[in-house]
Amino acid sequence: MVASTLYAQTLSSLTATRAAMLDPTWIAAQQGQSPETRFQASQALIQVQQAISSLSTASLDDIAEKMMAQEQAIQTATSNLTASLEDLTKVQNVLNAVSSVISLVAKVVPLL
Repeated sequence: MVASTLYAQTLSSLTATRAAMLDPTWIAAQQGQSPETRFQASQALIQVQQAISSLSTASLDDIAEKMMAQEQAIQTATSNLTASLEDLTKVQNVLNAVSSVISLVAKVVPLL
């Protein structure tokens, strides 16, 4: 895979995640969770936005090598994230998948 495709897929996955985390289904699913889990969900949404902003403003030339070094892990993590978004009621699964992607993006670009 070329760096530009991996970049686009990662950004697309994060953008879809942000939309899902603003969806009423996601918000309703959090209501039955512990305060700690709700706090984690809020932090995850902020981290998703930071990752989107950092990736969007980064020059592909500057991050291509780091991104390609993480290619397989990023592909796996974004696939897992996409799958977890299919059932927003499983809050912890979504949070785990978000965390995985965010940690990989942080290896590519500094987060805000």
